[in-house]
Amino acid sequence: MPQVDLLPNDVNTSETGNWSSSPATLPSILNDADDSTLCNNAIQNQSMFLLLDDLEISNFQSPTSVQLIVRAKAGSKGSSTFTAAIVKEGNGEVVGSDNHTAATTSFDSYSGNIVDISGEDETFVNGLAVKITTTGGTQGFFSQVTVKLIYVETSIRKILLNTGKISLNTGKIIIS
Repeated sequence: MPQVDLLPNDVNTSETGNWSSSPATLPSILNDADDSTLCNNAIQNQSMFLLLDDLEISNFQSPTSVQLIVRAKAGSKGSSTFTAAIVKEGNGEVVGSDNHTAATTSFDSYSGNIVDISGEDETFVNGLAVKITTTGGTQGFFSQVTVKLIYVETSIRKILLNTGKISLNTGKIIIS
């Protein structure tokens, strides 16, 4: 099944705490696939609420699952614990949440559980956001946030037949 990465493109400032970078710059730091651009919580137990790109897929039919992947590392004072959640943008309702511990000072990817969202639609996907909260009085460093969306494509309405024949029981074929 095809997949697409949904990346942060905005921040809910009223839900975002005290970070080393201004809230307005968090999306550009966390969506550039560059570990040299990073942010960290300036004081313990802070949250950031990141809004995601809208889908721009012409052949999207329906979502099947999402998975949150966060690149993080510990600070020089020891390991960092954090909760990473996929939430609904409008009300913060949790779709999927995982606890992680970054134990080294090198960036690693922390993958959340795959969350089944079969039966939802494009509007639901466009309403997803990410909430990351540092926990346990620790300081975490973050460089990338990605939501992997697995989806079903619409069927291609084209038949390609190089040799052989097509048999039709009912209906008609129109060639244009």
